[in-house]
Amino acid sequence: EPFIWMAVLLAMLQPLLADALPRDPSGVCIIPHPHQMKEEEASVCIGVDIRQTFRTNKICDNCGQRIQDRYFYHCAQNCDIDFCQECQRQSQELLTSFLERSGDHDMDSMNHRLFWVIDVTERIGFYVLHRSVAQREKLASELAFEWPTPAFEQLVQAAIDVVNAKVVHVEDVKDITSDSRFWYAVGWLQFLYSANSLPCRMKRLDEQGTRGPKLDYERFTLEAINKCEPLSEFQRWQRHPSAKVPDMLAVERFQLSADFCSFLSHSNLVPVSFRRMCLLFDVWDQIQQVGRGRISALQLEVPRAPNALLKSNFRPTF
Repeated sequence: EPFIWMAVLLAMLQPLLADALPRDPSGVCIIPHPHQMKEEEASVCIGVDIRQTFRTNKICDNCGQRIQDRYFYHCAQNCDIDFCQECQRQSQELLTSFLERSGDHDMDSMNHRLFWVIDVTERIGFYVLHRSVAQREKLASELAFEWPTPAFEQLVQAAIDVVNAKVVHVEDVKDITSDSRFWYAVGWLQFLYSANSLPCRMKRLDEQGTRGPKLDYERFTLEAINKCEPLSEFQRWQRHPSAKVPDMLAVERFQLSADFCSFLSHSNLVPVSFRRMCLLFDVWDQIQQVGRGRISALQLEVPRAPNALLKSNFRPTF
């Protein structure tokens, strides 16, 4: 059975994927930009009140703040990614510290290993999502009921780490759907989310109610999305506001689509704080529509059972 050797392969890869990426001070995984970051100098000074501030027309892709330093860092290959001085300094310190702990010979070998972890996770997602429904269900059942909870949690965390590490790099690309490999990693995480929910469908004769999920649903939250620009994501969501992520265990044939390749479509993985910011943009947009004589209803799905609401086992509009 293909699902058996796939489960064996996951068990073999797990030690190599677990805790394999460096983390920032908040515990969110990062990866270096694949190209060299070149120092650039702003030429227009706009203020000298407390300290000199400069106009760069750049937003730091790590902290999300407007870059007003004289010097900043831009991709040498002209990718749309910029770092302020402080974030560039912190990222280099984190990578240097991780290099010392990892045992790699040099920065190049460390980067090669980091991107190997990314590549393997994306390939796992591609392979699993293109299996038949029966094979996916069997693999999910194996992970949900046969794997020890700590092992399953480690597998989930490895997938979360990869997605978190790439979120900022993908969000900076104008065509967010272009990195299909990244979205297969997201699909793999959604598959694990569905597998995690399987115990909720089971009920033993000696139990009063249904079981809970294997892990708390909050374990699947992608904190790196908080580094993204809420307005940009809200504008992407507006193009397909009714999009819903399919059940990875039930969809007959999985295909990447513009609906799937949007962070807000994966509402079960998005931090509440980020959704709150997007909701503010939505409210403001509705106010503007009223001023122009147009307003549309906001779709909101809320379960009646309080336990289901607390477990967040639902997918609101965003």
